[in-house]
Amino acid sequence: KSGASVLVTTTTTTAADIAAKRLPEGAFHQFAPLDTPQATRRFLDFWAPDLAIFVESEIWPNQILACETRGIPRALINARLSAKSVASWHKRPQTAQALFSRFDRIMCQTDSTRDALAAFVTENAALSTSGDMKAAAAPLPVDTAEAQTLGADIGDRPVWVASSTHEGEESIVSAAHGIVTSQAQNALLILAPRHPELGDAIETQLHADGWNVARRSAGTTITAETQIYLADTLGETGLWYHLSPIVLVAGSFAPVGGHNPYEPAHFDCAILHGPLYANFAQAYGEMADCGRRCHGPWAERGRSVQQPAPQNLARQRPHLCHGCQKQPRQRCANPSVPQKLKRLRWAMPSLSSPHKPIRLRTAAGFLPRVPDLDSATPT
Repeated sequence: KSGASVLVTTTTTTAADIAAKRLPEGAFHQFAPLDTPQATRRFLDFWAPDLAIFVESEIWPNQILACETRGIPRALINARLSAKSVASWHKRPQTAQALFSRFDRIMCQTDSTRDALAAFVTENAALSTSGDMKAAAAPLPVDTAEAQTLGADIGDRPVWVASSTHEGEESIVSAAHGIVTSQAQNALLILAPRHPELGDAIETQLHADGWNVARRSAGTTITAETQIYLADTLGETGLWYHLSPIVLVAGSFAPVGGHNPYEPAHFDCAILHGPLYANFAQAYGEMADCGRRCHGPWAERGRSVQQPAPQNLARQRPHLCHGCQKQPRQRCANPSVPQKLKRLRWAMPSLSSPHKPIRLRTAAGFLPRVPDLDSATPT
């Protein structure tokens, strides 16, 4: 609609900072009100929205009911319910129906979520499956000048990224980098924590682990001696994905459900993750299916990151697989998946216990169990 404005609300300062950098003209940010009758009333009195859109699993009862009372149309988009959430709602069917039936339109990520919500709405016509909207998002922005500068600093060194790490995951990534450098001594890790404000504590931990660390927020330059680049800034994730062919999507060794794998896939990165990725199980499943079905002359290029790395590893990338590319890329059976992902093998310690055998899943499938860090060997 011409002249329409979009108010985007978030609940964290991290999301607010990113929104401030990325929102286009006509869109602006405010923090979401507390979900109390009083706060919601004042919020709606001031902004007087014409439409209220709720995203994924953001179900705020007072806001939903207040919008209905005021006659404001309500939509739930990219709806996502885990099996645990579905079971929880089924224990409270009257509450679930009282909330979900008040949406005028619900667009779900999966058919399973749509079918689960059908039990709580009176008009099934309001339900549909849109797929995961994250898959349709544009690639993250990249500062080309910074990419050229950092690319020159990195040179031909093997490089990998650990993205969106949470508390406790940095120690796992640090241990994994020890395995990598035992095979490629000049390998560089770019560590981008989910919460950059924890940069001081993370840097202290990395120094205690014996690493030579350069820190992005301090303006420290990457040198030949730098082993870990602590990327403790916001809004530069696309830059890190641009610089590296291999990305560990963290939040998957901590109980947060994982993070968005479509973002590194847009940059043709090979994707690694841990065992806790419930929020993106469908995305990884589709990527794994694409990996099984897509073939081409590039299929043999996948190599273990633990093998001796070629000098040009930082510049190697697999081809795109959009389902519509010309030969030599063959047609993908699942065009919704942005990219074909390389099959990689990695040994990592467990978050809960460094001696507990685990299996690390990549987008191409599970890998052999690793008994512990000390005995881990390249596969």
